[in-house]
Amino acid sequence: VELSNGTIRSIMDILSKNILSEDKEVLEAALASCRIIGANNHGTKALIEIVSMQSCNDGSGRSALSTDDADSIEELQSNISAMTIESFPRQMTSLLLILDGMMKGSLCNIDATSILLEIDPKLDIPAPDWFQSSPDSVAAISSSLCHPTITNNVATNSSLGWALLDACDSFAGCAHQLSLGCDEQLEMKEDVVINVLISIAYLLSCPEEYGISSNATKVLDAFSSLQSTSDSNVNEVMDVHFRRVLPKITASAPPFPWKQSDPAFLAMDALLRACSGSMVGSNFDMVAPFFISHLSTAAYTKNVSDGDDAHDQSLRAAPAKDEIAEEYSQRISLMALLQTILSDESFSQTLYPQQSENSPATSALSAQFTTDVLLSLVLPNLVWKAGGMASALRKLAAATLFSLLSHCHNEGQAQHQQNEKRSALLHPETTARLIPILHSNLEDIESTTRELSCVCLSLVLEQVSSETFSAIWKQNTQAIDSLYPRLLELLDDSHDPVRMAACSTLEQFLQLAHSAASKSSFNLEFSSLENITSSLLIQLDDPNHEIQDHVFQVLSSLLELQYQEYTTKCRDKNKRVVEMIERQINTSTKSHRDDFYCRLLLEKIDEYHKWKKKEGSLKV
Repeated sequence: VELSNGTIRSIMDILSKNILSEDKEVLEAALASCRIIGANNHGTKALIEIVSMQSCNDGSGRSALSTDDADSIEELQSNISAMTIESFPRQMTSLLLILDGMMKGSLCNIDATSILLEIDPKLDIPAPDWFQSSPDSVAAISSSLCHPTITNNVATNSSLGWALLDACDSFAGCAHQLSLGCDEQLEMKEDVVINVLISIAYLLSCPEEYGISSNATKVLDAFSSLQSTSDSNVNEVMDVHFRRVLPKITASAPPFPWKQSDPAFLAMDALLRACSGSMVGSNFDMVAPFFISHLSTAAYTKNVSDGDDAHDQSLRAAPAKDEIAEEYSQRISLMALLQTILSDESFSQTLYPQQSENSPATSALSAQFTTDVLLSLVLPNLVWKAGGMASALRKLAAATLFSLLSHCHNEGQAQHQQNEKRSALLHPETTARLIPILHSNLEDIESTTRELSCVCLSLVLEQVSSETFSAIWKQNTQAIDSLYPRLLELLDDSHDPVRMAACSTLEQFLQLAHSAASKSSFNLEFSSLENITSSLLIQLDDPNHEIQDHVFQVLSSLLELQYQEYTTKCRDKNKRVVEMIERQINTSTKSHRDDFYCRLLLEKIDEYHKWKKKEGSLKV
């Protein structure tokens, strides 16, 4: 017997009123009723139509399902006039629970049909196939799952969030049953998949205390396994549909910029974390506007002013402390997200894809665009500003820059091993701006920021050509000339990792300075080298063996540089440098607690003398 629309409407009214009842028996009865309805095919389509009309009304008065009975549609619409797109979260929670119960009944109808068989043992109840046989039903349910009233409130309403999670889980179960069929026509349409992924993205954005996000990850894995092919990874479904999911999230929200508490902001954060670094990188043209709108220099200065703009800003209302704190909190959150993305090793596959004969220029352009945008986001947030939150942001910005430069470093090593021409992604103008900023952060009160800035400076110097270095020195002589003294000061830092990072950076600086001296007017004076050697030999007696190893490496590198003779002038200077180093080592040997490293250095000097003697005999 097919249930009439009036009966369906009555059932709907009763279920929606009692499915959230605090009375346990009433609640269990309502849930059981939903499972019974889903366990058979009588009236199910009409019931889903009502739910769909209540949650997916688009203002046209038509539901997501089609019907030939126009009078019935009008009758049903009169019953849901109070529940449109502006429905309250509580109403949407009840609708989700009804849908969830129906899908659970479809998945397992044993318990539900047993109730009916107790009433009439001769009752013939066919296996439910309404989900498999009705694409409209599937589309309507998926549209209900990502309804704006639901997605905009899951992060602040735990009951609604759990109801959506259960419904998505049941949907994945029904989709699994659907996948067991061999008929390709029964496969879900892409729009349905997109709707479910949007719902999961919002679930992943729920606060940790709800306990929803971890369970949403399991639902995503289950749903992904249904969409993956035999040669794809089960976690790639969000990647595959990334270019359609992201615009759906942004389209349902107001224009940029968003607040950190905005549902779309939270969903975007969750989406980017759920996708692989390579996917975010390859679609960076879509992701960039989100970061630029919230981390750009223009946005950064809207609440903070200095210089010539101070007078104009003083005419405006001063931002409240809470507003500034909120903005910093948002920036910290976004910088942490950006750092997480860049930390994914697969992100480098976007910056440095496998070059093909057909599209090397496109790959280089994409890499350069991505690098330029990322640096434009990071650099302004590296500039020193007072305050604890500014310090936290600066530390994250340094970590983000380190991740980006590490990718450049790794690719440079790979190109060197393959004897390929190295393509620098750092423009000379960018490098000229980076070095002074990192130099200033070497004095940061945070030891982690000092360490990261030092490591980043080392990576930058490693990628700079001697010509670019000389040009930067001419433009900003003070920054370059004061660099090595600051690095020497860091050798006495209270934080050992900073000291070791300073050793590596000083080694890169000495190598670059030695190379630049042969091609420009830049020259590291003999007195400077004497000062550097003296400071390093003091550190060579440090009780920390790791520090000793790093200092020894710098002194060894300094000695090895003296073998590189470009001109007669350099040859004479190198001889003086070696003699100076040898003299200071002999002096240090008498004062050091352990002269092991000093003896190793003297052995290197002996090798140098033998090499010089051999070279002289060959010339004769």
